[in-house]
Amino acid sequence: MPDAIFLGLVTHPATRFTLASSSDGLLPSLQALLTTQGIQAQLSIHHTDEWTEDVLRIDRAVVEASIDAELKIEKRWRRYIDPSVPTFFLDVFMSIRRIYRRGKFLPRGRRELRTDDPGFRMVRRLVNIEIAHIALLRQAASSDCEWALIAEDDAVCADTPAFARALSSFVGSRSPERQPEYVNISRSFAPSRLRISRLLRPIQRWGDPESGIQVLEADRPVTNTVCAILYRTEFTRQLLKQFDAIPLSPVVPIDWKLNLAIMQLHAAGRLRAGDCWTLEPGPVIQRSMNPQH
Repeated sequence: MPDAIFLGLVTHPATRFTLASSSDGLLPSLQALLTTQGIQAQLSIHHTDEWTEDVLRIDRAVVEASIDAELKIEKRWRRYIDPSVPTFFLDVFMSIRRIYRRGKFLPRGRRELRTDDPGFRMVRRLVNIEIAHIALLRQAASSDCEWALIAEDDAVCADTPAFARALSSFVGSRSPERQPEYVNISRSFAPSRLRISRLLRPIQRWGDPESGIQVLEADRPVTNTVCAILYRTEFTRQLLKQFDAIPLSPVVPIDWKLNLAIMQLHAAGRLRAGDCWTLEPGPVIQRSMNPQH
């Protein structure tokens, strides 16, 4: 359905960002503003704790495997964004990180995990986040909306009305050939820190000219955390097929699971140059990484 957008909020009963799901939160505010601008905005909030032992029994082996799996995807991603990186360097770097992360998340001197151990809490948190993201993506895929904005509860915006105007213009565009499959819209990591600057090129402005926000088109699909991403719903259907083929355990952050799915889609020729946009600076600010906002 043109002129329609699905808004999905990932939150949790124990979140410290309780404002997110209130009427003053980013997505509820966007829903109200977009509606006044003639955009049909459907809002869904996922705020339940889904983890139980029936979903996944978390033990030491699961934590170990999850750490290893995340580092394996990260190594592949680093080669994906920069094939010139020496494999030997990456092997040494990941080995050091594996030792550090196992020391941080696994208890020494005992095999059994307690529910208050860092590794247990990490895996439980990641399971909940993944289930929430995928549940909202499924809702988006089955909606009549052409676009979906999935955001986490630490997403805020310095100028929500301006963002709503830009989003309204984007969603209501009648030039789909100039639109991507997904847009990274969060201000999380700088492109230089992610080592993706050379893959991005400016193509146009986003929103009000005074905003100074640039649209960067990617030569190769990239991401900047899952704090806030705008997806074409047709693309979410492809994405969900990739997620369904990746088991829940070992558990990796949904950010890295998304990266793995993107690499797979790119390798299969289903994501190409221009299918990914990044907004710089991102209009949606990841508050957990930018606490001054």
